[in-house]
Amino acid sequence: LFGLPSFVPASTWMLVAALAFVLIDAAVQFSQNQLTLRHYEDRSQSAFDQQQALRKIAAAARSAERRRVHRHGPYTKAPLDHGDSRRKLARPGHLSKLQEQLQRLAGPLDIGADLTEAGSLAQARRRALRLFKLILKEEALVTTASGRGSLISEAPEPAVDRETLLRWAFAGARSPPPKLAAALFSYGPWVTQDAFVQAVERSYKEQRLLTASVANFDRLQVILLRGLQCIWAFIFLVLLLRLPFIDVNLVSMLIPLTSALLIFFTLAGGVCAEVFTSFFFTYVTRPYDIGERVYVATPGSSPALSSLIVKDVEVLRTHFLTANGEAMVVSNSSVKNMALTNLSRSGKLTLLVQLMVPAATQSSKINELLDAIATFAV
Repeated sequence: LFGLPSFVPASTWMLVAALAFVLIDAAVQFSQNQLTLRHYEDRSQSAFDQQQALRKIAAAARSAERRRVHRHGPYTKAPLDHGDSRRKLARPGHLSKLQEQLQRLAGPLDIGADLTEAGSLAQARRRALRLFKLILKEEALVTTASGRGSLISEAPEPAVDRETLLRWAFAGARSPPPKLAAALFSYGPWVTQDAFVQAVERSYKEQRLLTASVANFDRLQVILLRGLQCIWAFIFLVLLLRLPFIDVNLVSMLIPLTSALLIFFTLAGGVCAEVFTSFFFTYVTRPYDIGERVYVATPGSSPALSSLIVKDVEVLRTHFLTANGEAMVVSNSSVKNMALTNLSRSGKLTLLVQLMVPAATQSSKINELLDAIATFAV
């Protein structure tokens, strides 16, 4: 075989081509993992912690209900299910922590085996209502949320302190994360029925939007891989034509090929620039994900396009939904040159109120005023 004049160069070409193909695939996969971790690791961890807290609350409520039912009769204590009713998934060694969390978040919202899985927003709402009724049966947890009474009867609405609720749910297990209560129940320290239902709905929506965003990011990753493979194929085709057993004179083809490439890039120069700019904007910068609400405005002016919800992100354009439910398609290159405000990634809204305080006012009085304002705001 080594005596054949074409065996060694052909074998070398195939070996280098296969090695380059593997390296391109590995490099793209590595870049995707790094970008995915940067975008979604904290978000997936927060969603996972919140769903785990909901499962623990559901498990504690069901355990308390069983104790109440069997209080006057023989009762065999069942092992507490503090959120471990989540379906077991295979955990192969090559999966990262982020991939494991995304797998656990995939599928219907699971807040306990007895409540079954919620495959729609309406089911999640009904299961949240039933779960909160079980929580209200624990008299030690229930209090009244001042200021949240009915407008007709002015009766205070029964509520649960969010910190107490999580400590009760995590009893016998590790303590909850410090900021979990505020992240799960973000409407104040008191958890009413409406606040609990909204927390479950928000967890359901976050699970769906996170899964859709990662799938969209993977689609852009496939486009990048296919583009690099086309460049790889062109380069190695030229190398193939340079092999001694291929009777092709590349020098005679160089002038017409170069002329054709110059004409193509001259005619499609704007398109190529827009493709590269838009791809970098959506794949690397990634200023928004599916389901997030954004404002788009000219720098230094009021938002011209406000309250837009991201529906889909493509290489060249982004699909938005307006406040009226209208579908809007905007070029990514146009959005890149605008001032973009992502409300979903912004912090809490801050209201600035100017107060006139005499210069001779004591600092203790100013602190009392600030405490009173903070108490009123809460």
